[in-house]
Amino acid sequence: MDIRYWDVVIVGAGPAGCVAATLFARQGLQVVLVDKSAGPPPKLCGEYLSPGCLPILERIGVLRTLSEVGARPLRGMLIYTPGGQVLSAMYPPSHHGLAIRRSLLDPILLDVAIKSGAVFLGNFQAGDLEWQGNCVVGIRGRHRGSPAFLRARLIIGADGRNSVVARRLGAVMRHRWLDRLALVGYVTGARRPDDVGEIFLARDRYCILNPICPDLTNVGLVINRREFDSRADATRSLLRAAASLPGLGDRLAHARPIRPARCLG
Repeated sequence: MDIRYWDVVIVGAGPAGCVAATLFARQGLQVVLVDKSAGPPPKLCGEYLSPGCLPILERIGVLRTLSEVGARPLRGMLIYTPGGQVLSAMYPPSHHGLAIRRSLLDPILLDVAIKSGAVFLGNFQAGDLEWQGNCVVGIRGRHRGSPAFLRARLIIGADGRNSVVARRLGAVMRHRWLDRLALVGYVTGARRPDDVGEIFLARDRYCILNPICPDLTNVGLVINRREFDSRADATRSLLRAAASLPGLGDRLAHARPIRPARCLG
C-alpha cells in the first residue's frame, strides 16, 4: 500500500476542490487533489455562477480566461410564479453573474490548481477515512486499482452530493419526504433573453433557463422522482414536462435538443 504524507488532501476535483487546492498550494502547503475520474468528468449542472463567485475567480487569476472562452455575463434572474407574477432580481450595475459550460470551467480550474503546485491524482476512488482518536488523519481508497492511503493534517471533502467523506462522517441523512430528480439538457431555438437567467415555478416543480451561448440554452427541470418513468426517453420527458409550466410552453415551441438529456436523483 502506497502511503503518502501531505498537508492537505482534497477529495473531489470540481470547482470547490480545485479552488481550495489552488489557494492552499499558493500558501506553500503540500496539497494533493484526488478524483475518481481521470480528469474533470461531465457534470449535470445549471452552469450558472452568481456574482459572489467572481471575486474568487479573479483572485486565482482565471476570470479573464473564462471571458475569453465564452463565459456570458448575466445581469440577474427573472422568476415567474404559478400565479402569473414576474419577480425581477437584477444585480447592481457593478455586479454580474456568469453563464459558463462546465466542460470549459472545470478544466481551467484544474489546470490552475496544478500550475499552483497541487498534485492531481486522477482515477483515485476514495473509500474510507482513517481515524486517530476523534480526528480524521487520512483517506483510504484505490488509485488505478491498487490500494492507497493518503495521510494529511487536513482532509477536505469536496466530492459532491455522493460525498464519501460526508457519508463516512455520518453527515448525510435522507430527507423524510423530499425526493427529487433533475433533468438537464441543451437546446437551440428556445425563446429567451440573452443576459438573464429565468426560473419558472409550479406547485411541485420548477424549470430554469440559462443562456449559455447566443443560440444555446441550458434547460434544467426538477420534479418529484416518483413522476419520472425511467423507461421513458429523458429528453422528451424534459421538454414535455418543462412545456407544461405556466409561461414556458411557447418559449420551447421551437426548441431542438442537441444531445440527450441527463438525469440526477
